[in-house]
Amino acid sequence: MGGSGLEIMPPQLANHYAQTLIGHARFGQTTKQIADQTGFEPDEVWLWLYIGDCLMVREFANLHNPALELLFQGIEKDQLSHSALLTRDMFLRSRNQSLAEIASKRQVKITTVKEHLLECAILLTDPRPLFKLVLSRQTIVELDKRAPQLVTEWKFDQTLEKQLNIDFFEFRMYQIMRSRENGS
Repeated sequence: MGGSGLEIMPPQLANHYAQTLIGHARFGQTTKQIADQTGFEPDEVWLWLYIGDCLMVREFANLHNPALELLFQGIEKDQLSHSALLTRDMFLRSRNQSLAEIASKRQVKITTVKEHLLECAILLTDPRPLFKLVLSRQTIVELDKRAPQLVTEWKFDQTLEKQLNIDFFEFRMYQIMRSRENGS
């Protein structure tokens, strides 16, 4: 899949993503198995795999293959789910509300709100308003000082969390922002 956008996922995790796939006489690995192999937390692995799913759906939606068109016949072609768009709209309009408040109003978990916003950051043509609301200028500057050249291979850890008072969601938004700027 040349130029597919899958380069957003570090190669090591892309390989592990492929290991989760199930086929004839083949059982995929679990997120725990991948976490044990990579040193990532299971939640981080799950989020990477979710992002991989989003990227794969985007690729399938963009293919012009008659066999795939039959597979997707009758399915709405929007890349983003209606729910993700609702979350994004509420987030952009409700600048003084926390993610927890948005989750409560949407009657979803806060992790769902974060997943929706990450999905939008990956799939929207212009996610800059999301980046601007999620990441403070100071956070971007501090992360820029610490970021390796290949920001997508940078692993979130407790040191970053404590030093910059950020969580994995903000860290991942930063990675997506920088990787999109670099055309990865």
